[in-house]
Amino acid sequence: MPRSERVVSIGIVALLAGIGIAIGIKGRHFDPGLYSLRTEALKSTEAPVAEPVRSAEPARPTQPIATEAADSYEPDVPPVSIPVATESKPLEISGTSPMGATEFYSPDTLYEKINGRAPAYLDFGFQELRSRSFSVPGSTGSYVDVYEFRMDSPVNAFGIFAIERDPAGKPLEFAADGYSGELGFFFRQGSSYVQVLASDEKPATKELSKSVATAMAQAIPADDTGLDARRRLPES
Repeated sequence: MPRSERVVSIGIVALLAGIGIAIGIKGRHFDPGLYSLRTEALKSTEAPVAEPVRSAEPARPTQPIATEAADSYEPDVPPVSIPVATESKPLEISGTSPMGATEFYSPDTLYEKINGRAPAYLDFGFQELRSRSFSVPGSTGSYVDVYEFRMDSPVNAFGIFAIERDPAGKPLEFAADGYSGELGFFFRQGSSYVQVLASDEKPATKELSKSVATAMAQAIPADDTGLDARRRLPES
């Protein structure tokens, strides 16, 4: 290797070594001012920021714009149709003494009255429950509870009646789809499934519960739509 090249190589190696030593020494001594806040750099933020000018938003037309295509104008939001609620009628039975007002329950609130059994009723098209209690004359503490479950069709009323029917129940003379148990009467009339429950087995209580059940069967219009085929099945 020529002498000149050797001298240059030695110089480069010495320079690199010097740079490495300088970096090492510099790294061992931390400069506290390196990352300190320079307040003079914040002077530019002292001036108030000008609010950008925004163009006014165009008002939405309340009437169709008169153009050649005005006949095809359609509003942005379609009109909402609000159904009119029908007034529920109180449960009244002539000759009885109600213990309170009639209670009404919708599909959304039925669980409040028959918690645990509500889903089965909803599956059979439940519409409304009317419930009321009646006191027994001359018998302190005795009463009769009436529940009228209105379903959406006679078929569904028969359905919920059938799944709750007691095989040991006795047939009723005033309702084709009905039976009596130890403490009540249960029957399907039209689109309603009715339960009349006595608070005890006292003669006066049982007599009132039968009278109430008979009156309920007579008050509800007879409707056997969709149940003709069932009539042709064997009684068993």
